Amino acid sequence: MRKVFYLLPLFLISCSFFLTQGFHQHISVDQAVEIIENHSFDKNFVILDVRTPKEYVAGHIHQAVNINYLNKNFQKNIKEDSKDKTYLVYCKGGIRSQRAMETMKELGFKKIYNMKPGIIGWVDSQKGLVK
Repeated sequence: MRKVFYLLPLFLISCSFFLTQGFHQHISVDQAVEIIENHSFDKNFVILDVRTPKEYVAGHIHQAVNINYLNKNFQKNIKEDSKDKTYLVYCKGGIRSQRAMETMKELGFKKIYNMKPGIIGWVDSQKGLVK
């Protein structure tokens, strides 16, 4: 019982750190689907496609917003978004979205999921795209 008593403050401190620092997590396609479903009516949830506009037009996840990571104005464009929203970020294969997540983290965005397999993983899992 004493061990629990001593561990409780440590647990509470770590939880408060997590909540103030936010989270930045790599997720699978199945996890992305679950997160999208859980946030279907959440105005503070953004699906962010960081591919080029040409890639976006060829097919994207329903309700995704396109901000091209390769555009020199990416940081300026992303700064305009709310840092308190929850973001699910993806690209073609996970590299640009990982870099975008790192940039967003540096800018103070608190809640970011990176769909690591990207749109390739989404299509391989036979999930639908919007054109």
